[in-house]
Amino acid sequence: MNDEKALKIKLEKEGEQKVSEMLKTESKTEQIGQQCINIMAQGAAEFKEKTGRNLTYPEIRDLYG
Repeated sequence: MNDEKALKIKLEKEGEQKVSEMLKTESKTEQIGQQCINIMAQGAAEFKEKTGRNLTYPEIRDLYG
């Protein structure tokens, strides 16, 4: 498995864990939406830092649905 694919798998798993934890503790819809955006932005920033390129739209859809 190449490094980029492994990174995508890691980011997807981390995102799922963060969303799961958030849903256990957060009840306000507007805060949930902003937190989801933050989770995706953090993953995209980590991806760019480690690969030197931005995620493409299809990659974002694949990771974060």
